Amino acid sequence: MDNFLSAFSINQNVLECVVIFGLLALVFGTILVMFWRYIVAGLAAVFCVVVLANHKTPQTPVPETTPVKVEQSLAPTEKVEEKPPASAPVPPVVEVKPEPEKPQLDEHQAFLIDCMRLTNYEYETCDEMWINRENGLQDAKYHKGKNRMMKVAKKL
Repeated sequence: MDNFLSAFSINQNVLECVVIFGLLALVFGTILVMFWRYIVAGLAAVFCVVVLANHKTPQTPVPETTPVKVEQSLAPTEKVEEKPPASAPVPPVVEVKPEPEKPQLDEHQAFLIDCMRLTNYEYETCDEMWINRENGLQDAKYHKGKNRMMKVAKKL
């Protein structure tokens, strides 16, 4: 082996560096292949932070001020005429009529309306459900305040 290495003029230190760099390339290559999306996202985030950190707000030019003489500032140069205040237009009075009160629905009507609206059943189906509940064939009761059917215990 020594004859082979000396024929190419490669010594032990060069071979050790080649092995170490090969292992490092293998480790970094594996990491790059496995996590390339995260690395790209991190580089994009760093790029955005660097760009936004170097943001400079535009400077508005400061207008030059001219000195004003005291005598000039006290004496009006133009004659100011006072105008009478214009009266604001009065908006028309609109009479608000209260909405007519809807008659209170009894429990049966409220159930039928909610049943047809929520389940897309026909009137006959919802009415049959109500009759079954009334006759004790169904173990649910409509609670108007909670606006839904609730299960109740059967009567003995």
